[in-house]
Amino acid sequence: MSAETDFYNLYRVYRNEESKLVIVKALRPDFSNHDQAQENSAWSALDKNREATVSEFCNSNVYDKYEFIAEWMDYPVGDVFYGDASGIELEVWISMHNQGKPYFAFGECETEEHFWAKLENDHSDGDCYIFPDLERPAKKQKVIYVQQKTQQTH
Repeated sequence: MSAETDFYNLYRVYRNEESKLVIVKALRPDFSNHDQAQENSAWSALDKNREATVSEFCNSNVYDKYEFIAEWMDYPVGDVFYGDASGIELEVWISMHNQGKPYFAFGECETEEHFWAKLENDHSDGDCYIFPDLERPAKKQKVIYVQQKTQQTH
C-alpha cells in the first residue's frame, strides 16, 4: 500500500507586469501497490488537485496565468505547512536542484544555517535523495502558501 502523500509545487503567477511565487500543497491519495489502475488514478487525482488549487488561487486573486517551476514531495521545514493555513504570505528559504531538474526544497526558518541544519536533521535517514544536489546558498523569498481546500481522491 502506498500512503497518501502531500506534494508541494512551486509556481510563478502573473498579473500584468507583476509576478509572485506560490507554493501549492496538494494531496496524492493512497493506492494499492499491486493495482496499476488504482495507482494511475491516484496520480491523476494529484494532477487534478494541484491544478484545481492553483487555478482557483489565480482566479480568485485575478492572476492571468501561472507556470510550474518545481516540486517537493517530502516534508518541508516549518510548522505552518502542517496546519490549515492557506492563502498566506511567508518568507521561506528555497533551494533549487542544482542540475536543473524540477525539484526544490523549502522551509520557514530564521537563518539559512538553521534551514540546512533542520533539513539535514529531518532527512538524516537518507530519504531526501536530492539533498546533495540542492543549490547553496538557499535564497530567502516571499511566497504565498496555498493548500488544496477539499480532498479530491480517486
